[in-house]
Parts: sequence; C-alpha cells; structure tokens
Amino acid sequence: MKKTILLIIFLLIFIFLNTNKGYQFKIEMKTENLSTNEIDKNIAKNIERKLLNIKEIKDIVLFSNEFGCNIYIKLFPFYFQKEKILQKITNETENFSKDFKEIKNINYIDNYDQNYQYFIVITAKNNYFKLKKIADETLNKLLNSKIVNDIKIYGLQQKVNYIYFNSSDLLNYNFEIEDIKNIIKNHNQTKNSLINNKKESFYPTNIENKIKSIEDIKKITINFKDKNFTTNFNNIFKIEQKTKNPKENNIIFNNKDAIVLVISKKFYCPIFLLEQILKKDNDYEISILNIKDYKKIDLFFNDNYQAQNFEPINNNDLYFFNKSPHNKNEFNESIKNRLTIYTKNPNKYINLAYNNTFLTPSKNLQINYEINNYKINEYNLSNKEIFNALISQSEGLICDYYYQNGDEIEIILKNNNQDNFIYSKKYKILINLDEITKSNLQQEYFILSRKNGKIYPITFKNPAL
Repeated sequence: MKKTILLIIFLLIFIFLNTNKGYQFKIEMKTENLSTNEIDKNIAKNIERKLLNIKEIKDIVLFSNEFGCNIYIKLFPFYFQKEKILQKITNETENFSKDFKEIKNINYIDNYDQNYQYFIVITAKNNYFKLKKIADETLNKLLNSKIVNDIKIYGLQQKVNYIYFNSSDLLNYNFEIEDIKNIIKNHNQTKNSLINNKKESFYPTNIENKIKSIEDIKKITINFKDKNFTTNFNNIFKIEQKTKNPKENNIIFNNKDAIVLVISKKFYCPIFLLEQILKKDNDYEISILNIKDYKKIDLFFNDNYQAQNFEPINNNDLYFFNKSPHNKNEFNESIKNRLTIYTKNPNKYINLAYNNTFLTPSKNLQINYEINNYKINEYNLSNKEIFNALISQSEGLICDYYYQNGDEIEIILKNNNQDNFIYSKKYKILINLDEITKSNLQQEYFILSRKNGKIYPITFKNPAL
C-alpha cells in the first residue's frame, strides 16, 4: 500500500514538473544588412519549418527585427535526454545557417526556463569600461564560489573603436570608404599562425598582422605610391574607444549606469554567504536585491517620447531600458521604447503607462533611399559606395572586429561631420548625396513574430496593470 501511494505521489510530481514548463531553449541569431521583412521571410520562416520537423518540439516562437532573429522553443511534456534534443536543434540550425553569410553568429541558451532569485547590481564611479571590468571580476567570484546554478548578465554595451573621417580626407588622400575598410581587414588577418616545415622540423609560427588593441589600429601603415610617402592611421583619422551609441540595453540604479547579474543560487547558499563573497570597496558599489521583494512594471512609450529620456523617480528602483530579465513563459526581447521597472511601489508608475500592452507585429518610421541610377553611372559610382557613404554618416560602417579580454570590439568607420558627400575616385571630386539619392519617410516593420508556421501577434502584458 505504501509503495502504491509513493508511486502515485512520484507520478503526480513528475506530471506537474513536466506540464508546467515554459520555453526551455532560446536561440539568438545576430544578422547584418537585412531588414526585418527580409529576416522574417528568408531566415525565420525557413528555420521554423526545419525545426518543427523535430518531433520533441511542441511550440516554436520567432521574433525578427533589424538585428536578427530570436527563437524560443518549448518541448512536449515527458521529454527525455534534453542534451540530445538540444544537439538535434543545434545541428539543424548550424546546417541551415551555412547558406546565409548575413548570419554573423548564433548563441544557444539551453536553460531559458531557469528560476532566478537575486539581482546583483553593480554601479561604478568611473566610465563603462571600469564598470565592465568590475562586473567581470564579480562574475568570476560567483562562478568560482560554486554557489550558483546560473547567471545572466544585463546592461552590457557594445565596445567599439570609432575611426572618424571627413569627406575632405577622402579627397585629399584619394580614398574611397571601401579602400579604408579593406586596409583595416587586410591588417587584421584571421589566420596569423601556421606550422612551418624547416628541414623535417616543424615550428609553430606567428605572423604579427592582427589587431589586438586600439593602439594597433592607430599604427596601421598606409603607403601612397602616387604621392611617394608613408603615414599611419593616427596621422589622418581621429580614433577613439567608446561604447556604441545609441545604447541598446541600458540600466539605471541610484542615478548611475549599472550592470546587473541575475543569479539562480544553489539551495544551500544563505544570503550572508553571498554578501561575504561580494564584498565591495570604495571604487564601486554592489547591491543584492531579492527579486521576490520587487514588483515588475513595463512602461511602453510612443515615438513622441523616447524611453531613454525618462527621469528615474526613485533611486532604490531598478530601471531596465529596452531589455529586461524574463519571468517564466515570457519572451526576453529587446523592445524599442520599453522601460521595465522593478519597484516595491508600482502604484506611483501606473499613470505613466501610455499603454499596458505591446503588440507584435509593429511598424516604425523608416528612412528609405531611392538611388538615381543615371547619376551614379555618370559619376562612375556603385551602389556599394553609396551604401558605405550613407551608413558611415549615420550609425557608422562596421569594418571588422577583434577580441580583447573576451569582449568583441567592433571597428567602425564614421563620418565625423556627417557632411552628406560622397567621393568619386574617377573624377577626384566630392558629390553631394542629394544629387544621386532621394529619401522619404515611411512605415516599415521593426519587429515581426511568428508561431508554429504562421505570422502570429504576440501580446506583451504589463504585469503591474
């Protein structure tokens, strides 16, 4: 009789654990040079169809935006061998991505349904680079302590090295923008080590032609055969290390920029042990917030009021701009003009919410350029040169990247004056872009969602309303 009761209890617990699951996996595909429509049509729609052939998958939800495609996967109850299922998903995704050079990288999150208990909020007095260094040290402390099941990091910014130029530089040195980009890429060869065979002996060999820091960029040499002289980048361009602007995922706490580690601790870890591990000094502050003590509220602003302009009301509240930690069954998307607040008193924010839901698919105003083909032929220009000129005047043209202390650092070429000129190498003149392009504003999709083979509207509910 006791065995029967124990068996029933075990089965009930097993059923509960397997029917109360959210999305277990998330795949993040980062893309370049594709619109939201193109990503949905060419990537999301096709990878969705392939993944739905995996019999263990119950639901699949995909979000496409200008930065890439995010995929959320829920398995059928009573699945076994989670690692093997993940391997199937990974293999299918990797095989699919080989046909798309626009897919820059893929990140797999296999514990998306993990429960988290604490925010570790880090604020520093100095700039972001100092803050990131402290966050890395704190992360290593937690990992080495063996007291956490999982850690997620929020508030990271993209580190970049900006190379600023003026259109007059192109004229003076007879450069096209693509010439500068190629010089950078040629100086940053990905294969810089080899095995050298010398009389039956094999020696590892390294070729010093790889960018490792901003100083290496400044020292890049340029040879001008027609002018018979040599110089380096630092003598021509202004080169600075910054974070990419605008910030994609910013966090504010105590009126300071913050990085937040969201942790799932092991059951035997008391709070005093966590506090002991995370001792602070005078150079930075660490606050440990118990998530269950806070209410989450989402504010969605319209285009007339940018979320980044919001002035924090309470220093003890935690403000996530665009992207925030997710609860079970939520989608962890970066959404323009969303502000997520963790607060002990949500009532003071209720009247600030313009709407209490956020629906996809959604559109946004977008600048569209129409190129005058007759004019570009007249000046012997190409569509690629026009694209380079336009993008270098706005967000900046990504030329390449390198890694430093585990961080990917993009090298971005940006027109310092945004002076709206393009250089014709054939005629050695600057041409106003208004002569060869016409711009107009129109509504375009900035986020699309689909579920189980169909375009599917997703509602983001405000948990505090």
